[in-house]
Amino acid sequence: MEIEKLRSFMEVYECRSISKAADNLFLSQPALSRRIQALEAELKIELFHRNGTVFEPTEGAKTLYKEAGKILRQHEQSLIKLNQFKKGLGGSLRVGAVPYLKLAPTARAVSLMREKYPDVELTFDCDMHTNVPYFLANRTIDVGITTYGEVRGLDGFSCEVLSKNTLAVLVGRGHRLWNKRPLYPEDLDGETLYYIEGTTNHSAVAVSQFYREQKVRFSQQIPCRSISELMLYLAKGDGIASCGVVASENFTVMRDLVDVVPVERTEMDQGFIVALFDNGNPLAQKFVEILKELW
Repeated sequence: MEIEKLRSFMEVYECRSISKAADNLFLSQPALSRRIQALEAELKIELFHRNGTVFEPTEGAKTLYKEAGKILRQHEQSLIKLNQFKKGLGGSLRVGAVPYLKLAPTARAVSLMREKYPDVELTFDCDMHTNVPYFLANRTIDVGITTYGEVRGLDGFSCEVLSKNTLAVLVGRGHRLWNKRPLYPEDLDGETLYYIEGTTNHSAVAVSQFYREQKVRFSQQIPCRSISELMLYLAKGDGIASCGVVASENFTVMRDLVDVVPVERTEMDQGFIVALFDNGNPLAQKFVEILKELW
């Protein structure tokens, strides 16, 4: 059964008129009549009762109309999928991100991508720590979101800067720096610094390097096993912790007790947030375009 025959049948069914349906389909009336007759012969049923210029559908036509609508919708969806495949917009897309960046823009981009390309199998892993270059190089992911310092020197991929990054500190209510605005690097001298044990990502490395360059000396540096433990120490007003401004929205727990204070004059190029992807992958390009609008 040809698609054009079904489309012609549905137009006549809806118009109840050969002449009006022919005009809508940009066909001559004889050509449209031949299509209807050919469909009737193929199905071996009468589809319309001719009453002058009015075409009244038979019971068989009413049944066919319901099924024809499903067939045409399926046909259109198949054409869309095929067209996306030809453009490289079909298949799968794998996105990976390090956990210490703000995740809301990336999660929103994933959601929008799924809405725009519902047939694409999209996966999002936001817990890759320092493995983004490895997973990109091994084609385990198609788009990696991390800091510039982590991927600098990695060849064969396109790199888009999503956001600059400056230093911020986390301080508890009652700490001497709670309402300190503006806050400068030298104001941190002599503080107790809490940090997450085992943190070796390039953002943390960039922060440590920055402190050394600014000759900031901490009275002591205390490791914590988790963010929860770190936040509990800070909530007591004891010491500080460091993070990039772009990661600060992740520290919303106990926000009434722990504040994020930006540190002036601390832009870190190694801490710039970037999206790395294969420029030959159209899906990856589309995703990064959406991502850039949201960051």
